[in-house]
Amino acid sequence: MKACRVTLMLIVTAVLICASNVQAAYIIEAHSSGLANDHFTGSAGPYESSRSTAVGTTAAKSMFDTVAGDTFVFTYTPGYDIDNFMPGVGVNLGNGDLSTNMTGCSSGLFNVYITWPWSDSTNTGGVNITIANDDEDIYLPFVNMNVNGFGNPNPGNKIGNNQWLLLASNVPLTAGNTYTVTEVANGTGTGYAKIRAQGILWEKVADTPFPLSASVSEMTVIEGNVGQSYTLVMDSAPPGDVIYTVTASEPNQVWLNDSLNTTTVIFTPENWTQEKTVVVKAYDDQDVESDHQVILWQTTDLADPNDAPLSVLNGGMLCYITVDIIDNEAPGVQINEHNDATMVDEQGSTMDYYEMKLLFPPTANVDIMITTDGQTVVSASETGTPAATAQITFTAANWYIPQKVYVTAVDDDIRFENNHTSTIHHSISTTAAEYLGVAVADVIVDVADNECGVWGYSPYDFNEDCSVDLGDFAIFAAGWLDCSQPYVEGCVNF
Repeated sequence: MKACRVTLMLIVTAVLICASNVQAAYIIEAHSSGLANDHFTGSAGPYESSRSTAVGTTAAKSMFDTVAGDTFVFTYTPGYDIDNFMPGVGVNLGNGDLSTNMTGCSSGLFNVYITWPWSDSTNTGGVNITIANDDEDIYLPFVNMNVNGFGNPNPGNKIGNNQWLLLASNVPLTAGNTYTVTEVANGTGTGYAKIRAQGILWEKVADTPFPLSASVSEMTVIEGNVGQSYTLVMDSAPPGDVIYTVTASEPNQVWLNDSLNTTTVIFTPENWTQEKTVVVKAYDDQDVESDHQVILWQTTDLADPNDAPLSVLNGGMLCYITVDIIDNEAPGVQINEHNDATMVDEQGSTMDYYEMKLLFPPTANVDIMITTDGQTVVSASETGTPAATAQITFTAANWYIPQKVYVTAVDDDIRFENNHTSTIHHSISTTAAEYLGVAVADVIVDVADNECGVWGYSPYDFNEDCSVDLGDFAIFAAGWLDCSQPYVEGCVNF
């Protein structure tokens, strides 16, 4: 769905803009690569055909089944299943039917279509189709799915070859309720397959009047920002208190009137003329999530369900509101040191490690180039050969999985460096635009030296050069000569 960036001062304009961009039709396709395929179930037999070319279908193939009684079921819940296709106003859906471009998220009347691809290998026994709705179920006892020789229709039969075939018009649906189109293979006829399916299209053609409306259908909020708001109005006095509830489709993503995830407001017979405001603010977490989206489900109930004159408000549902959330975290590299510090010794008795992972999924491989300052060596695996440089690679599949960098001290012969530190530098090599120019922190390693003096000096090594010689005797003699009386203040007892 296209995002409409709504500001408080442009609510009226935003409503008009969003109205021109809403998605109108909901398509469920049988093949797993299609739209809303989670809303399809069936035995999906061993045969597959080429896809239908009907407007809006995207699945690569279509399903066949071969056993009488096998069943395909397509389900749709207006108001909860987000509309996923927007044919332009007046687009021909097949058989001369034109797209309405109406929002399918609320109660109303819907046309129901079915499509399938070309084939002459389906038996002539047909299928039985049932459409569940708010009235008596619609039952179509015979639909011929054979194209009768390369697309030539058999007069009198419903044959939909690569088009949306209208099964039923003005089918009443209530938002929040789940409806089905059930397709059952007929037991008669011969041929390679008894049933086939590409998808079902629900196309809204008329709204059910609802006495409560919201000022927007989409908005954008930014983590760490003040948020946005929308208003609710009623067009008539309710017979009793009306409880309006807003619930986010994903937890811990938005504050609603200072409550996390959900909020309620109440209209009464006394205050129904007053607009109610819902403030939507992004939950400012520390996760790098990229820009994402939540849906606000808007439901109504009567405090007293016996208030029959407005029963539409008892368990009723407004159109959902789409909230685009702009994340305020950025792509980067997180480093976690083992036990919060990296420590090695020149004696070679310790090897330490730190972990790295990306904070944002990359669009291409991200190579982290690791370079030491010569005091340490590194390896990308515990059994690898340590070297002055190493490399680890993150992909779109493993970017969030920490990878270890193993560190070993270089046992040099340098005296007088004592316990010291080593700096390990990192840089990024990638074609992923989001990681170009991203800096990576250094790791500072504590290195324990193993040369003389690290653990102290001989009491006779006065100049602490790890050698007792005439230089040390000279220091001793100078100090001795400074004091004519050995135990007076300021004299040192060697």
